[in-house]
Amino acid sequence: MRYLSFNFKQEINWQQLSQDFQLPLRSLQRMVKEKLGITPQQYVNKLRLSYVYYQLKYSEKAIIEIALESGFSDSSYFSSCFKHEFGYCPRELR
Repeated sequence: MRYLSFNFKQEINWQQLSQDFQLPLRSLQRMVKEKLGITPQQYVNKLRLSYVYYQLKYSEKAIIEIALESGFSDSSYFSSCFKHEFGYCPRELR
């Protein structure tokens, strides 16, 4: 969890991560899901969206710049995730 908390802005290579922690990928995914109730990728997306929310609220950066900086590489996927998580579009927060 700590690794993901510090590295959520980067592309996560799950295969490499499982090797680094000397766990089979499936075991790593199962452990995270048991602890958090969501998949590892969902957890990373939540971390990214929390970061985005804060940046939208307290910075003057462009929305797309914040999305890219937080690890989202597709703007429509980002907008969809944001709306699903918070119930409104990123522009509405501004």
